[in-house]
Amino acid sequence: MVRLSLDTLRRDALLFGESQSRVVLSVKSELVDQVLKRAGDAGVPAMKIGTVGGDRLVIDVEKGQWSEGCRIDLPVDQLHDRWAYSIERTLNQA
Repeated sequence: MVRLSLDTLRRDALLFGESQSRVVLSVKSELVDQVLKRAGDAGVPAMKIGTVGGDRLVIDVEKGQWSEGCRIDLPVDQLHDRWAYSIERTLNQA
């Protein structure tokens, strides 16, 4: 489950924008506080946005000043299929 906030961005920009660099890290749950502290000590903004695991991708986007919130909840195998075979499907439709 991932939770994102729309405080200053439109929903499309938050989910798909290619503005300044961002990095997503996956760390063991017992190391989260240590990683956040080290980032803070180095002056690097960091926050926990969710957890990994399971067979679904769930993203909750909170309501903000630019748009209503939304929930994305899809099976991982469906997402993998869309990604892995997207070029093949497009070429077969031509």
